Amino acid sequence: MHSEIELKRLTHRKAKEVSDLHHDVFKDFFLTSLGKSFLEVFYEKVLSHKNEVSIGAFHKGKLIGFAIGADNNSGFYKSILISNSLKMFAVALPNLISKPYNISRLLRSLLSFSGASHKDAPVLLSICVANQLESKGVGKRLLEAFEQELFKRELTELILTTDAVNNHYVNKFYLNNNYICVRSFFQGKREMNLYYKEIKK
Repeated sequence: MHSEIELKRLTHRKAKEVSDLHHDVFKDFFLTSLGKSFLEVFYEKVLSHKNEVSIGAFHKGKLIGFAIGADNNSGFYKSILISNSLKMFAVALPNLISKPYNISRLLRSLLSFSGASHKDAPVLLSICVANQLESKGVGKRLLEAFEQELFKRELTELILTTDAVNNHYVNKFYLNNNYICVRSFFQGKREMNLYYKEIKK
């Protein structure tokens, strides 16, 4: 199957496919709880941003995985939220009304990032692979393609965050791909790990 997988850049026109895959794979994630409409608007704005970096994995024309981030993490989510706040809050409103504390959680999720020592570094924000293809090497190919896209732009480092607790498989994945856990921190009540890697050709 690997020979049939095509890796290519994503555009905002793929926002619905990206949001559908996110919804299927990340069922328990906070952003998923805000609904499919929110996810589609969110990814449309992310994939339209001047600093976005994205790679999609396709099998027979169907999106089966993606890696999305930015070539500079400083203010990336903040600029998206500020410039699109009305539309994003409008589509998330039904879920925000039912659980008002989600408003502060949304702001905290999008605006807080504890990578101060690497504030201008490229960042991987999300990597996602269809459930039926987990442990098939698709995630590794996406990660390598994402790194090489940064290298083409003469960027030689990458940071990312992931949950520190009950997330052994993901943490092991990054460690196996030569990422270094430089610190742990709390985002609200969630303990997170910050990973760093120097990118080489």
